[in-house]
Amino acid sequence: MSFHAQTWTDIKDGFNFGKKHHGHPIPFFIRFLSLAIPGAFLGHYVDQAVLKIQRLNLLGPLKGRYVFLQLFIWAAMFYALFLFAPGYTKEFQGSIAGIFFIALFFSVQENFVTNLQFALGVVDREF
Repeated sequence: MSFHAQTWTDIKDGFNFGKKHHGHPIPFFIRFLSLAIPGAFLGHYVDQAVLKIQRLNLLGPLKGRYVFLQLFIWAAMFYALFLFAPGYTKEFQGSIAGIFFIALFFSVQENFVTNLQFALGVVDREF
């Protein structure tokens, strides 16, 4: 197999989710980027969508309602991912790249943390 053909094989292996391919850096980096970047973007957009709903005060003033809304969105989104992309979701627990999806998805959701702290009364209400 030529270098060119091997490179294309490595690229395809990078997108072959749910299967172990750790023998070469190309599929590792492709898989890493194709999981980490969507995790950060999805987490950010979920958080911003709930923040917009919150600013419009659609569920009222209680922060706990927005915490439950965000939990519901998470559950629906992950259920859809598990249903329609099972190989992709196998990466969440089975690879370093998948762990980065989860870590970035949740870590960029600052509004959720703020609402949760406020609802639990563990943050100073002056801020």
